[in-house]
Amino acid sequence: MRKVDSSSLALLSAAALALPAFGATQPTERTLAVSTSVYQEDDLERSRLAFGDVERFKVKTNQFYVSAPMGRDWSGSVRYDNEAMSGASPWGTSVSADGQTDVIMSGASIDDSRNGLDVSLTRYFDQSSFSVSLGYSGEDDYHSRSVGMTFERDFFNRNTTLALSGSYSTDEITPTDAALYGRVPYKEKRSRSFYAGLTQLISPVAVLNVGLGLTSRRGFLSDPYKLRDVRPKQRLEKTVTASYRHYLDWRQTSLRFDYRYFWDSFDVRSQTLSASFMQNPRSDIAWGPTVRYYAQSEASFYRPFDQYALPVTQAQSSDFRLSSYGAWSYGIKARYQMGAIEFNGSLERYESDEGLGLDESVSAHPALVRFNVVSLGLEFKF
Repeated sequence: MRKVDSSSLALLSAAALALPAFGATQPTERTLAVSTSVYQEDDLERSRLAFGDVERFKVKTNQFYVSAPMGRDWSGSVRYDNEAMSGASPWGTSVSADGQTDVIMSGASIDDSRNGLDVSLTRYFDQSSFSVSLGYSGEDDYHSRSVGMTFERDFFNRNTTLALSGSYSTDEITPTDAALYGRVPYKEKRSRSFYAGLTQLISPVAVLNVGLGLTSRRGFLSDPYKLRDVRPKQRLEKTVTASYRHYLDWRQTSLRFDYRYFWDSFDVRSQTLSASFMQNPRSDIAWGPTVRYYAQSEASFYRPFDQYALPVTQAQSSDFRLSSYGAWSYGIKARYQMGAIEFNGSLERYESDEGLGLDESVSAHPALVRFNVVSLGLEFKF
């Protein structure tokens, strides 16, 4: 079964448009938040189906979050989320008699759920803070455990914040149908991530953030549910990010621009540019549109269709997520404040196309995804 790409889901979570609270400051309120969202992929075109079902993934996610100050110098938070997944997943590709690339899909009987728990504890000092977090995510065939640490330091009367963070995770892959389809019965992978960021208050109405990220992955990085998917056992990922937020009209309008450049040892390069607009961000009712553009190049071992004549040890993958493609996502979000309770919601549409990629595609991948996400949430501060 293909797991829904976490990067695709993450882009749909609209970022807050208010000016950021600097990290070394202890929160003064307790926060309780709940939310639910539905992610629905468009069906595959039947004319591009070689085998299986055209009904693709649907994911329902429920989240619960609570945070609170603890004494004079501490705060803690707990986040729990549950995902229920169903639908069909791409297994691979084949070439038809007329030379068209078609998709081999699983049946639509995939039914799985994931539960995740993250706990963090933060200690605050005069101009700095230090956090430790523990995380666990589990489903029938995948278990992940992680630990992370973050240090933040304010400078120049809290107009500048330096953030340093690192994390380590270990994942266990145990495909449920390994014996039936001859898949690997058990594999592991480990990831290490580091990030350094600097946030600068440029003026009373403008903030700039820049960051550098580095992630190393080792172990089993292939997709065990593909018919032929062999990837290198190491992957080094690097990112450069920049974010700018600005208020206009005495803070009646808020603008946010984000940019991200990514490159890795798979020879994948990508660029992401997003913009958000929020009207009346400091009033009881606020709303605004969001738009995001993404483009990437293909991995060095990407193949438009599975090539069984190659040795089983030679790297190859027909996964559309490793092809050259681009995507637009656009939507709207709104918030209503009623005393200490905030209601929020968002609607986004994501559409990908090989013509928007950073490379000239030889052939369009028929499994490129398009989907909608609807989210509703409630936050209570006391």
